[in-house]
Formats: sequence, C-alpha cells, structure tokens
Amino acid sequence: CIAHYPAVESLWLERNKIDKIQHLDALKQLKCLGLNNNDIYRVEGLTHLQHLTMLNISGNRISTLTGLDALNSLSILLVADNLLRSRDDIAHLVNCHSVQELDLGGNLIDDVTAVTV
Repeated sequence: CIAHYPAVESLWLERNKIDKIQHLDALKQLKCLGLNNNDIYRVEGLTHLQHLTMLNISGNRISTLTGLDALNSLSILLVADNLLRSRDDIAHLVNCHSVQELDLGGNLIDDVTAVTV
C-alpha cells in the first residue's frame, strides 16, 4: 500500500490502467507525480499535494482541466496527448499562477488563442 511510504517525493505510475486519481492522501511530501499513459478522464484527488512541483498526466483521456489551481507549488504541467479541444477545456489554467512549463501538445485544440491563458 502506497500509504506505507509517506516520505516518497517522486512517484511514477505511467503506462498502467489507472482511471481515477486516488489514494495519494498520505503522500504529503510528493513533489513529482507521473500518471502519463493511463486511462484517466478527470483531474481530481490532488488538492492535498501542496509540495507537488511536477505533474505529468499526458496520454490520458482528459477533456477538461480543473482541480489544479489549489496546487500552489506546481511549476511543470504536462498534459500532452489528451482530449482537450477548446478555450473552455483549459480555461482553469489561468488560475495556476505557479506553472512555468506547460505542455499541451498533441491535443485537439484548434484555436491557438485558446492557449493564451
């Protein structure tokens, strides 16, 4: 059980069949989280990860980005190859003031002005 490792700072769970972000509550020191190439539809269950600086959720089935604005330490956000299409899908990124590196490549965004968040 992951709860037995509360001091973990980096966790890589890429290329699994994870469809929901959950059971990470005990990882208070987590800084890097790799959930790329899974089956995640929605960004959730991350608000308690206040030390998280890097989140890779590329290669999932995410169609809207919400629930990230509480992550005040997040500086790298990788969301390439998902199902993001429009300004509305990424509008919540405007509240992610600490993000310095953002990867939206390989999505279905058809209006480049949608990325001006």
